[in-house]
Amino acid sequence: MREIDFCDLRCQYAEFPKSDAIDGSGSCRTFVGLYCALKKSLVMKNRICDSKVYRKENTLPHDSHS
Repeated sequence: MREIDFCDLRCQYAEFPKSDAIDGSGSCRTFVGLYCALKKSLVMKNRICDSKVYRKENTLPHDSHS
């Protein structure tokens, strides 16, 4: 049985959304939305994900999507 994975910034496909304050609060990245490069859309952080691929150590998300 496969272990359940969740969407978070440890995934190589997860990035901070390009636009700030997508939750409408003007927050400092306290929102629960992440951009998924694989799905090419915003997804809920900590949502169950069957496509998660862990980043290599010491790599950080970047804003490469358009």
